[in-house]
Amino acid sequence: MSTAAPEAIRVETDDGDLGTIRWRGTPGAPVVFALPGMVDNAWVWSAVAQQLDGAASLVAVDLRGRGSSSDSLGPFGIRRHADDVRAVIHRFNAAPAVVVGHSLGGTVALQAAAAHPDDVSGVVLVESGPPPRIDPGVDPATRMQEILAPIADLARRVWPDRVSYEAAIDEIGLLRDLHNPEVERYLLSDLVEHAGGFRSRVNMAAVEHDLLELLSDEELRTLLDRRATPTILVQGEYGLNNAPPPVFDDSYRDRYHWHEWRTAEGCNFLSVLVGMDGAGVVARAILDEVGSVTRRS
Repeated sequence: MSTAAPEAIRVETDDGDLGTIRWRGTPGAPVVFALPGMVDNAWVWSAVAQQLDGAASLVAVDLRGRGSSSDSLGPFGIRRHADDVRAVIHRFNAAPAVVVGHSLGGTVALQAAAAHPDDVSGVVLVESGPPPRIDPGVDPATRMQEILAPIADLARRVWPDRVSYEAAIDEIGLLRDLHNPEVERYLLSDLVEHAGGFRSRVNMAAVEHDLLELLSDEELRTLLDRRATPTILVQGEYGLNNAPPPVFDDSYRDRYHWHEWRTAEGCNFLSVLVGMDGAGVVARAILDEVGSVTRRS
C-alpha cells in the first residue's frame, strides 16, 4: 500500500478557510475529492485512501462546522458546502474531478455536480440517498432535534479524558471491533481541550442547519431523481443499528434502478468507510467512476 504521509492543507474561500487532508497518489494519478458525513471529519477517509494504494490522490474536505473547519463561519447549508467543494477543486487545479461523499457528504456531492457541472465530472455516493421524509403535520425542527439527540449529547458533553469519549462511541456499536490507529485518529481529531477535559469541536449550529435543510428542502430531496448519469451507490449490509436491513433498502434500489448499487458485505453505515473491507469496496467504486468519466469524455 501507498506509504505517502497525509498532508493537512488549508484552502482559502471568499469568507475564510477550510481544512483538507491530502493523501498523494502516484505521479499523474487523478485527484478525487472526498466529503464526510453529518458530524464526521476528513480523517474518516483514511482507510479508503490506503485502499486506493496510490491509484488516485484523495483530498478529504472538512465541511464548514466540522473537523479542522469547525471555526469556519456561516452561512451553512448544502448549497454553501457545494460552493466550497468547487473552491477546493480549483485550489488543487483538478477541475473537473470525481467527488465521493458519505451520508450528508453525498448530498453535497450531488448538489456540487448539479450546480457546477464543469467542475464535477463524476459522483460516488456512500450510504447516501434521498433525505428522509417526515410525516405530514410533523414540524421539521422537532424531527431534527429528535434525530440529533444522541449526537448532540456526545458533542456537547465535556469528557474527563479521551478514553471515556471512545467508550461512549463504542456504546453506539458502529465501530465495534474496529479500533486501530486510523480509527483512533479519526475519533480523537475531533476532540479539543476544554474546562479541564475534552469536548467535540463539531459546531452543532452548523449540523442543525444542514439537517433542517435536508428535511425541508424538496429540491435537495430530488437531486438523485434528477441525476441522469448512472451513479455508483455503495452501502453496507447493515444499517445504523448494526443489523439488517441497510439504511437504503430494496425499495430504493427499485426506485433508482438506473443507478448502480453495491453492497459491502459485513459492514454497517460507518464501517463501510473506516473498516478495510468496506473501504476496499469504496475505493474500487471510486476507481471505476474515474474510469467511466474517462470513457465518457
